[in-house]
Amino acid sequence: MHPLPRVDEIPGEIDGDPRARYFEQAQNGLYIRMALLYLLFNKE
Repeated sequence: MHPLPRVDEIPGEIDGDPRARYFEQAQNGLYIRMALLYLLFNKE
């Protein structure tokens, strides 16, 4: 599953549901990718 399912996968009405956590998951994934890139490119 990609970080943020949209368009034909999940209807927009679901966005307001408190159980919909995909925005939070997408944001967390961004931080993980940033940390991994930092670790890969800043080896000392």
